[in-house]
Amino acid sequence: MAAAITMSPVGKEIKVASDKTIVGSGTSGHIVGGGFFLGEGVHNVIIRNLTIRDAYQGIWNDKDHDYDAVQMDGAHHVWIDHNDLRNMADGLIDVRKDSTNVTVSWNELSNNNKTFGIGWTENLVTDITVHHNWFRETEQRNPPRTTAPTRTSTTTSSRTSRTPASTRRTATTRGAPRGWSWRTATSRA
Repeated sequence: MAAAITMSPVGKEIKVASDKTIVGSGTSGHIVGGGFFLGEGVHNVIIRNLTIRDAYQGIWNDKDHDYDAVQMDGAHHVWIDHNDLRNMADGLIDVRKDSTNVTVSWNELSNNNKTFGIGWTENLVTDITVHHNWFRETEQRNPPRTTAPTRTSTTTSSRTSRTPASTRRTATTRGAPRGWSWRTATSRA
């Protein structure tokens, strides 16, 4: 993709099918005012080198303005890599229902209220790897900050953080997303 696509109306989602790679060319690939939706069973998707931005129209956290940069509902084998996600009306990345084998790596997530929405459904099973992302000026739902190069690290929540090590979150819950287990993996020297 080598141009900006402006969504109309604002908040419109591009439905992505299985076995798709969406790559921006240089710095010119932009989705303005909307995002991507990966539905039940969608698999083998790569979203890379894009700027997804500007669906925020002055209202946060409103069901009528539930505009995410990337939303997954039961997708698997998804890689979100080297993107700039910012200024959306809801979450930047929502990994919902039984979405598994999701990797979010080397992205800049900024200027937004919610960063990640993970879960929100009954009997949730998900597996997400969050690796070397930059979180800047985001208010909530950030992964905990990790420190490297240690084999085990303490995690703390931070408004602005970099995740220098790979952080994997797995869960099997019933009801609300509780019982999460964060594991931090660092490279062996």
